[in-house]
Amino acid sequence: MKNYRVVLIAFIACFAFSYAKAQTNNEGKEVAEYRRSSLQMLLLESDKFPKKEVVIGSYNNYLETKFPQKYNRHSVGSETFDVKITEKDFVDAGFLKDTIKSPVAIMGLKNGPLKNEVRWLGADSTKAMMFPSSSDSNMVKIGKFMKESNIAKQLVAKWYNKSSEGVCNYDLVMQRGMYGTGILGTNNQELKDLLNQDLDIVANTFVVINKLKFLENEPVAKVLLIAALLKAEEIKVPQLKEKAIELAQAGYEKAKEGYTVWTTSYLYQLDWNADVFAKFKTTFLDDSKIDLKAAWDTTQMFKMKFIGESKASSLVLFSLKEKRTLEQIIDMALTRNIDNVFTNLQKDFVTFRPVTPIISGEPMTAAIGLKDGLEPGQSYEVVELGLNKEGVKVWTSIGSVSVDKKMPIWDNRAGAEFEPVLGEDGLPITTPAFSNFKGGNVKYKPSQAYIRLKK
Repeated sequence: MKNYRVVLIAFIACFAFSYAKAQTNNEGKEVAEYRRSSLQMLLLESDKFPKKEVVIGSYNNYLETKFPQKYNRHSVGSETFDVKITEKDFVDAGFLKDTIKSPVAIMGLKNGPLKNEVRWLGADSTKAMMFPSSSDSNMVKIGKFMKESNIAKQLVAKWYNKSSEGVCNYDLVMQRGMYGTGILGTNNQELKDLLNQDLDIVANTFVVINKLKFLENEPVAKVLLIAALLKAEEIKVPQLKEKAIELAQAGYEKAKEGYTVWTTSYLYQLDWNADVFAKFKTTFLDDSKIDLKAAWDTTQMFKMKFIGESKASSLVLFSLKEKRTLEQIIDMALTRNIDNVFTNLQKDFVTFRPVTPIISGEPMTAAIGLKDGLEPGQSYEVVELGLNKEGVKVWTSIGSVSVDKKMPIWDNRAGAEFEPVLGEDGLPITTPAFSNFKGGNVKYKPSQAYIRLKK
């Protein structure tokens, strides 16, 4: 049996290497396939979106054509949602309970900027309760959505291909864990034992919920225009005054169009550990004699855990090279902002950092760029997917590299062709579709070596 296990491990390692070369993405294009985290993206809708149907359409287009390729798309159900919350929802979430009684605090509230953000209590308004902040409200909405949709259960159901009768299998876990697919068969107990130990495959399942806020540029541009015109009126020389007014008007015309978009992204992870898996395995994977459908419908064992949040903003203006429609402006602003906030999430939370396959080892190159937050001198670790002594696949660090400060970084941002990075000569910098790293080595082989943000 021990020899058989050694052969099995060797076979899986060889299969995983060949399997890493020919998969397709959502568009049917061939892309490198490798072990990566899985991701569900959701949009928290708002009635304040400009042309709400355009924003939602742009978001859906982002998911279909620009979904982050460093994650497996693990979508369940609708990818946008809107939840109406009541006072009871706030109370259930722990808000609207603390009463402010201090005379000094009450006086400060009545005369301060927060006077409209409290509920006054009593006929003489000697007590008050703070209303939840906008961020608090978003969290309450998300919590209500997750509870009502039971999204954690949906994610697990997709992982184990749950049938309508509650029967589960290992097919997707085996495939994404890079243990093969359909070669050894899921009835092989040796392979099942490996999959049962490799909890990270399913544990690295994330949900990112995006809350977008669109602000028209025109009101801000008008304020700046008025200030510039007032300043121009102080100029005594007529020709200079006329030129200053002309420049102010030109600046206003350029700045007034488009939107500034603020995004707050909330990161959640499937709460999947040895205890949860043991309960799941005993009930749904072992040959139990219970009513699987009834067990699935009533189980409450699956949960999500909140990791944190990140924010980003982006400004999209009128282009001198093309006249953008409102739809184009919204699409570019949305795309840029989601890309930016993903970069922030990856920098802020180590567990969410993806791996990127290298193109070459010496010189070291990889298809990663400005869109991914790449900065000169940034440190990356070089990792490879190996096997531990039990035969379970694990990422192992084999070296480190840094972004080459002397070479231009690939500009892969949305709309980069219209607003390129300029060199010292004022001309656009053109680069191939990859960036360069210092510290490369011929021992780092494509399809075997990957890089991951270190700090």
